[in-house]
Amino acid sequence: MDGNLAIQPVAALPQAPRKIADTGLNQPNLLRLTLKHCHLRGVETAAELATSLGLGFGIASELMTEAKDKQLVEIRGSSGTGYSDFIYALTTKGRELADNALQRNQYVGPAPVTLADYCAQVARQRLRGETVTLEKLSENLADLVLPPQLARHIGPAVNGGRSMLFYGEPGNGKTSVAERISTTYAGAVQVPHAIEVDGQIIKVYDPMVHQPAMETDEKAQETANVVRADETDGRWLSCRRPIVMVGGELTMEALELTHSANSGLHEAPLQMKANGGIFILDDLGRQRVSAKDLLNRWIIPMERGIDYLALNVGTTIEVPFDSLLIFSTNLEPARLMDPAFLRRIPYKIEMRPPSDEQYREALSQVCQRAGLTMSAEQVDYVLREVRTTHRQPLAFYQVGFIVEQIVAAATFEGKAPEVRQDLLDDALQNLSALPS
Repeated sequence: MDGNLAIQPVAALPQAPRKIADTGLNQPNLLRLTLKHCHLRGVETAAELATSLGLGFGIASELMTEAKDKQLVEIRGSSGTGYSDFIYALTTKGRELADNALQRNQYVGPAPVTLADYCAQVARQRLRGETVTLEKLSENLADLVLPPQLARHIGPAVNGGRSMLFYGEPGNGKTSVAERISTTYAGAVQVPHAIEVDGQIIKVYDPMVHQPAMETDEKAQETANVVRADETDGRWLSCRRPIVMVGGELTMEALELTHSANSGLHEAPLQMKANGGIFILDDLGRQRVSAKDLLNRWIIPMERGIDYLALNVGTTIEVPFDSLLIFSTNLEPARLMDPAFLRRIPYKIEMRPPSDEQYREALSQVCQRAGLTMSAEQVDYVLREVRTTHRQPLAFYQVGFIVEQIVAAATFEGKAPEVRQDLLDDALQNLSALPS
């Protein structure tokens, strides 16, 4: 994704709670989290606690006051003249309670949000609320060698945030198109560090999935400044719409809440981390679990927009299921899905091999981008060699592969790239070693 892309702020950002009751969280649990911060992070003042918890100074002061009243902390001094400058230290009782809290779970981060607040925020920043234009989608696909009019075929699905299936022979752009779709959306989403449900902590934020939304243009920066001035809830992070891409390594366990006995924490499943963004399931049918079991797992979430997840304590919770599902497979869809599931995927796009005319046009375009010229005779030679000598079916990926090989070989020789016969033959020979 382009690091200079200006991210559009979402319409409604979480507002900072003014008092503990506004957080919706269990006050004793917040107090335990406070003691863990003091114990492990060396938090000494209410101002430091406010930063660590992602909550306002008023709430942090309220928590420190409660801890002092319960003789869990004591005032050891002051860095200034005001109440906000008091320096606190854990008492023996406070350290014992902090140790007990860590035995329950080892979460020491920004205060969690409630499940209700999380569900409400996901609803406010739904993918379907963002408009994607044909021009934007075409621009994002411009560097790929693809059939004409593809953008018009997939545009309604992208614009509506509806699930789609790419299928067809390998090497014709299924995965590449799915990846480019993910860069089409410009909106930002708010992602909580964690959620608390029935005293259990679910970690949601994942730095491997959630990238900070960087405001780069002046107008977006002004909007962000206004938002910050309005004291938004620091327990949330502004991120680009998430992208989760999995292939043959996917297991059923990755789609459920996972609980660590060592940390006492739950980790959100992949589809939950993808809320507000895109979930790409590549190479469908190549997973270690059956495609039928995998697809059946998503029937109800796809229909209702709700997923059901089980905590290790036996409680089942409802969470939003709001991501653009993109399936990609080299196999025949009818072999993977029954008719009932196929009907639930409103957009099915076959990525067909190029015709001779499309192949010629693609070679011309890619050569032009690379500063090369390929004669009509050389193009005819490529078509003939690919089909006969090397016994490969035509595929769009071959065009870029051949040109890249020619450029790389010429560069190694220290010569200006040109379509020489020897370099062309070497590229075709390397191509024949690849699976069709």
